Amino acid sequence: MAMEITNNYIYNTIQDMKKNHAAESTQKETEQAAKEPANSGTDKAHKSDVAVIYTNSLQNKKQDLADYVRELAKLAPSVSVKAGATFSSARSGKTLTISYGILNKMRNDPQTEKDMKEMIKGVDFITKFMDGIYKASGKTLVYSNSFIDKDGKYRCFSHVVDKRSLTMSSKLRQVRKKNAQKLIDKSREKALKKRKELQKKSAVKRTETRRRVDVKL
Repeated sequence: MAMEITNNYIYNTIQDMKKNHAAESTQKETEQAAKEPANSGTDKAHKSDVAVIYTNSLQNKKQDLADYVRELAKLAPSVSVKAGATFSSARSGKTLTISYGILNKMRNDPQTEKDMKEMIKGVDFITKFMDGIYKASGKTLVYSNSFIDKDGKYRCFSHVVDKRSLTMSSKLRQVRKKNAQKLIDKSREKALKKRKELQKKSAVKRTETRRRVDVKL
């Protein structure tokens, strides 16, 4: 009798444990199902936050670069300084475009920054110097576009007009044309005379050479 009671007790205990385990499993599945939509929404919100942060970061970098270029522009007040991939297409004024590549190097390498700042100051100096030359010679600068590439090399091209020649009277242009033609004719005469002299000397040398050959024979 005692053995039967014990067996019944063990059986009932095992059944109760199975029921409890099944109940716990059902509860966990229910809780997991309830969490999944919430987690999905959280993930979407997280991704959205990341996108916003990334966009803000790009905007901040662009703003930082713009501020940096504005600071560099103070080194060359005689030209319009901007960041770009190549020369400005402006057909008036004076511009200096700085490559994005060299700007990034400048912001990460103090020595490159120092060297490029000196170059920018040099651009300002040479621009003012050339302005003085154009003014003294009566010429007018229409536009000047310069560029510092990703390797830190400087290039420039300009369009200059000689207003004196444009305003010169027809009569004066004819006089200058005649004088230029006279100079050309005179140069041709000198060249022809020099050529004849050389030919004459060459002929004399050939004659002397022949005589020496005859004597030897």
